[in-house]
Amino acid sequence: MSELWVDTINVGIIIEKAFRVGSRISYDSTSDLPVATVRARDGKRRPYLPPSSFKGIVRTACQKALSITQNDTLKNAYIRIFGEEPTKENRNKEGKIRIFETDETIDILSNIGLKSIQNRNGIRIDEKIGSVAYQSLFEFDFVELENSLKLTYGIYPVLPITKDEAAILIAGLRLLKYDTIGGFGSRGFGIIRDVLIPKDFVEFAEDQLRGYFAWK
Repeated sequence: MSELWVDTINVGIIIEKAFRVGSRISYDSTSDLPVATVRARDGKRRPYLPPSSFKGIVRTACQKALSITQNDTLKNAYIRIFGEEPTKENRNKEGKIRIFETDETIDILSNIGLKSIQNRNGIRIDEKIGSVAYQSLFEFDFVELENSLKLTYGIYPVLPITKDEAAILIAGLRLLKYDTIGGFGSRGFGIIRDVLIPKDFVEFAEDQLRGYFAWK
């Protein structure tokens, strides 16, 4: 087997019940907190769960995996995958992956369309007093699902991925199970019931996964 991975990795996440990604721009809604939509191929708008949201939770999950191992080799692999955080002295160093919606995901979200967007009332709590805040009632939109929904995102390696880099990426992806994507996770939105990682990508880094995380 090659020592480098060069192909796109299509990762599936199975979302339960509902999800919500907020937007400042509202379409066909008077809600205080509308959801993100984007124009579909047929010209109509559809719900949008941005690749940046997926990348953000994967990055955070990989940071959690690093906290488990405290391994310098994997820390460097993480930086190569995601890049470095910007500082006053240095601009952000780009990572080596790009994430995009697959055609399957675009078609699924186009099919459920704007009819899936529902509205609900919410109440803000004042953290200082632990009770209902002044002018606390608000409305928010969310995407309601009839059943669990599988969305697939492509992870494209701009540069080849090493086995150490694959190991930290897989470890983070595995930690996404029962995490949430989008907003209002504490309200039960965006719960990830399962994560589907291509078997051949896992096999590519199986020795590193076993060595760093005791995972097969």
